[in-house]
Amino acid sequence: MATTADGTFTEELVEAADVRVQLRHGGSGEPLLVLHGELGVPGWFRAYELLAEHFTVYVPSLPGFGRSARPDWIASVRDLAAWVTWFARDLKVPQPLHVIGCSMGGWIAAEIATVNASIFKKMVLVDAAGSARSRRPRSSGTTVRACTT
Repeated sequence: MATTADGTFTEELVEAADVRVQLRHGGSGEPLLVLHGELGVPGWFRAYELLAEHFTVYVPSLPGFGRSARPDWIASVRDLAAWVTWFARDLKVPQPLHVIGCSMGGWIAAEIATVNASIFKKMVLVDAAGSARSRRPRSSGTTVRACTT
């Protein structure tokens, strides 16, 4: 387990739903889960630090990304969505929780919401992959949509 000198976040390997994953977390307040895009999450961004002033921020490296294991059974976004719900359950993250999903992470969050919307208090999708909008030609700006469940 690693903690920054100023204590803003902790990074550790945790076991969730029988998968060992890299988890960065910090802050205090209501839980906020950040689901990264297809490039993974290289570290604790300044944005996470700012969010951690108001929330307990959880940033897992999803299975197959970073130092997280990649089990053979995870083969689709639906599989990742199931794993994320088990991750929240196994780590006893209080629910309903806030979620920010970026690109692929937005697709995962949307998939979870179609099956179990009660897990989320509020959802923000940032340029979510897999949506009808993501299949259209991109505009010059970044699309940000906020959804309240």
